[in-house]
Amino acid sequence: MKYNIILCFLLYSCTKKENCPYYEGINNYLKNELNTSISKIQDEHLFYLLDLQGCENCTILNTDMLMNLENNNKLTLILIGKTNNTLAQQRIEHLRNKFKILEDSTLEVYNYKTNLAKPLLLHTKNGKCYNIIEVIDPIIDEVKQYINSTKLNE
Repeated sequence: MKYNIILCFLLYSCTKKENCPYYEGINNYLKNELNTSISKIQDEHLFYLLDLQGCENCTILNTDMLMNLENNNKLTLILIGKTNNTLAQQRIEHLRNKFKILEDSTLEVYNYKTNLAKPLLLHTKNGKCYNIIEVIDPIIDEVKQYINSTKLNE
């Protein structure tokens, strides 16, 4: 029941413009550093920004969740920095076969106002921001449900 309430909140909140804080900074980062223009993506797409140099447990938790998702060509994983954690490295190699991967090994993301502290999930529709979710550890299962509920695989 608790998870359903949180999921409903996440889905309901998508309809409000306020659900895209720091979008300008994220959009500029994607365009300038990763040569990705959201405005040119005319369908639905997800971007998952994951800082590999952050908390090791967070990296393991997030890569575990991502590994348990279906293959999805409409989810782009953005790997930021590098990790020395062997388990995380193995999982990342596995994820390369599941999702499109963009890399920012020089941490350019921190030159933009993105509010990246925990992983971020950016959901775009018709070339515009639809929702941004800060993926904190307690809601990782809800984020997985959110990703699956977007039905981007169809």
